[in-house]
Amino acid sequence: MGTEPPLRFVTASLHVDYLAPTPIDTVLELRGRVREIKGRKVSVAVTLSAYGNLCARGDVVTVQMPEGWVEKLKQVEAESSQLAAKD
Repeated sequence: MGTEPPLRFVTASLHVDYLAPTPIDTVLELRGRVREIKGRKVSVAVTLSAYGNLCARGDVVTVQMPEGWVEKLKQVEAESSQLAAKD
């Protein structure tokens, strides 16, 4: 997204309406439109189409991860791996 540091989000909720079978042997078109930005929370409306036909639509709510959270998770993962290696 061209930001430094990169913005990272996690999914808080996801709702999908499946409208038609989605082929797997073609290019799929995925379009998103930001509905609302409130603090660290972003709501996005999404559509999925194939051959110009709408196959699914949905709503996703994402929350921006606090700065330093990724590094903290990596540290915890490394510590867990070290503990597992000792066993």
